[in-house]
Amino acid sequence: MKKLIRRLIIMTIIIGAQISSAQTLEPLEPIYGYMQTSRGIFFQVASGGCTYPDEFFVQVKRNPDIDTVMLIREHFDLCKAYIPYGVTIFKSYDDLGIQDAKPFKILNPIRTLGRIK
Repeated sequence: MKKLIRRLIIMTIIIGAQISSAQTLEPLEPIYGYMQTSRGIFFQVASGGCTYPDEFFVQVKRNPDIDTVMLIREHFDLCKAYIPYGVTIFKSYDDLGIQDAKPFKILNPIRTLGRIK
């Protein structure tokens, strides 16, 4: 009986920790990288299998020297699929409201890929 109670307590603690850690979004979505094309920007982001482009929005801050671009995730991806390289999200320059010839800086932190064991 004591073992059962101990296991229930441990399971409750583990589940509580997973829920609390899964529901905290970072202010800026860490990205694996990005690629600028003539049509827009491709962002490579982490995914657990339930990541969709419409769950992201891009905030652009206008500056005289250089505009800044931030990719922000609006919804949690609580799926548990193994997708080591994440998924690609595309945002066109029209969506971003910036000119493709004007320089800009992406403020999202770059996430490095962990070693596959």
